[in-house]
Amino acid sequence: MESAYTTAGDEIYMIAGYGETGKRNKNGVEVYDTKTDTWTSGPSMPTARHGLAAPAIGDKIYVIGGGPEPDIPFANAVEVLNVGSNVVTTGTPSLP
Repeated sequence: MESAYTTAGDEIYMIAGYGETGKRNKNGVEVYDTKTDTWTSGPSMPTARHGLAAPAIGDKIYVIGGGPEPDIPFANAVEVLNVGSNVVTTGTPSLP
């Protein structure tokens, strides 16, 4: 499974992929704090996906695209993770 990695501040965000337990977690967010050398779990994303893009602009990570996989269709949903508040909102879907 492919995950997307991006940075915001002193943290690295891994979106989708495998969680700390080694179990498949296609909508999870894992956060690595470079100052403390620790991992924490972030909020779950509403849409499960892999092979996605996750660019960061300021304190927001934009999760775009993903799929296909047998149990995950192509995702045109755009979800925005605000890293300051740990809140996920939905943006305008990408074109089909």
